[in-house]
Amino acid sequence: MLRLARKNLLHDKLKLITAVTGVVFASVLMNLQVGMLSGFADTITALVARSPGDLWIMQDGTKNFEMVMGLPEQRHYQALATEGVEWSSRLIVDFTAWKTPTGQFEQVVIVGVDPERPVGLPWAMAEGEAAAIWRDGGVVCDDLERGRLGGGRRLVVGDEVEVHGHRARVVGFSRDVRSFTTTPFVFSSLASARDYAHGLDARTQVKFVVVGVAPGHDVEAVRARLLERLPEVEVLTKREFMARSVAYWLLGTGAGVMAILAAVLGLLVGGAIVGQAIYSQTMEKFREYGTFKALGGTNGELAGVILAQSLMTSLLGYGLGLVVSLVAARFANEGVLLILMPPGLVAGLGVVTVVMCAAATFGSVLRVVRLEPAIVFKA
Repeated sequence: MLRLARKNLLHDKLKLITAVTGVVFASVLMNLQVGMLSGFADTITALVARSPGDLWIMQDGTKNFEMVMGLPEQRHYQALATEGVEWSSRLIVDFTAWKTPTGQFEQVVIVGVDPERPVGLPWAMAEGEAAAIWRDGGVVCDDLERGRLGGGRRLVVGDEVEVHGHRARVVGFSRDVRSFTTTPFVFSSLASARDYAHGLDARTQVKFVVVGVAPGHDVEAVRARLLERLPEVEVLTKREFMARSVAYWLLGTGAGVMAILAAVLGLLVGGAIVGQAIYSQTMEKFREYGTFKALGGTNGELAGVILAQSLMTSLLGYGLGLVVSLVAARFANEGVLLILMPPGLVAGLGVVTVVMCAAATFGSVLRVVRLEPAIVFKA
């Protein structure tokens, strides 16, 4: 059956190319749409996922990493005094105004990092050192945002800017620190962030308290102690906080819903293209299948031939589409858009493509099973 299916496909190379092209288009559409959705999820959770700490303490009702009410700094010291807590770190996250060297204003998210336990530092640097933020007024922004935060010219290390009316100096550039809200992250020391942030007052001097659980202590037991000790707060594990942020942006906002719909439409349109290609390929050889049945071929053998053709077409088309998708993703990732295609996602979409192609053959197999061998004698 495999030999017959291969010969059948190669008999008319133009039609084979047409069918494979349809699968390639479907593959690219699915891979890029789902890859963008995966990239959105990674962007939303990047700072939390790449920060140390087991538990995140925040104001009750916080929905995501960027938009959060303040906490009294006392919560940090109360957490440190709780049994099972090895360390505690303060973190400030707040929207604020950035004045470029050319006098233009941009909105940024300031991330103030605790020097005693640096949680929230950029995980990769394109230039300079992240530790340079401890110097007076030092800030680090992302390499992708040099032009935007430079007011039309690329920022360089040593440039002076203004953040919320206070002088700041660029000391380095992070690599691939993107924001789902398109508002750039800017990193500074905790002390500087208290000047740069506009959502703080004498009562709310931090936004998050991140806690590391001591070895030998149960995370859930420590969480229970923190909730009992600290009023008006939520205590979430890293995974819970990441899931909440993703749910808020991807399910609770129009941008996220559109991203999900685009991914689903990519799958549906891809399936429709594959189904049409396979069905057309089968119908063009309808009389040949009738001849095969007239010569004694069984319905099972015919179904096997069609399924084999579907498998060959889908694997070839998906492989070529994957190459195109990876190239497109590489170019896209050099900008602010992140498209992630990890091996598990690639394999999963490959299975989806094969299954869709197999499902698309159902109509073709049904037509062939019902096919009367006498058709070959009709004009």
